Amino acid sequence: MKRFLCYLSIFVCVFLLFCGCQAQNTLSPYVSELRSNCYQSQDSEFDIFAGYGFIEVNKSFDGKKSQTMHVLTFRLNQVQNDTITYNVALNFNGKEYKSTFKLNPVSHNLTAFLPVENFNLNEFEISVSFGSETKVVKMKSTLVKGTISYTKALSCLQKSQGELLKTYYNSNGDFNAEITLRVLVKDNRSYWYVGLSNSNGTKALLLDGLTGKVLAIKDIF
Repeated sequence: MKRFLCYLSIFVCVFLLFCGCQAQNTLSPYVSELRSNCYQSQDSEFDIFAGYGFIEVNKSFDGKKSQTMHVLTFRLNQVQNDTITYNVALNFNGKEYKSTFKLNPVSHNLTAFLPVENFNLNEFEISVSFGSETKVVKMKSTLVKGTISYTKALSCLQKSQGELLKTYYNSNGDFNAEITLRVLVKDNRSYWYVGLSNSNGTKALLLDGLTGKVLAIKDIF
């Protein structure tokens, strides 16, 4: 009997965890920027971070979602000689994609974008060329096992932050904001960054990447 009660308790805990964020997600149409996977270079002389998702074609935090495109974004860190031009190339599904790293005026990192649809790999190789040299770099996903999807993260947000989200609806019931979602990994822990942006600024939230629990809320103007 004790063993049965023990199994029953475990089942209930797992069931509650699974159902914790099962509220209907109606926010997905308002996501204007998404990073659903992130990667790090492996055993390479280059320190390269990459992320995959989609961004607005003409990015603007105006509270309205416009046309988006799926991209692999690469960030080349700790470059010693910034007078050298670096290029990145990827072969995916029989097609070659190429781009040049350029200085991002906001982050001051060398950044490159490859417009790739339906990218679903957790490990892949890229070629980085500079001058007359070309190096093959292996990229590997850093996502922690069990990290929830962005749609699940939105469901968790709707369930726990219903009162906050109400402030973004107008009198006609229209949602007047755009949403930024980025998965993050730090110290082998995953998180979801959520930004709710309109003309008044951005409300930034940090969610636990496994449970969807809101860990922090901050206003960004």
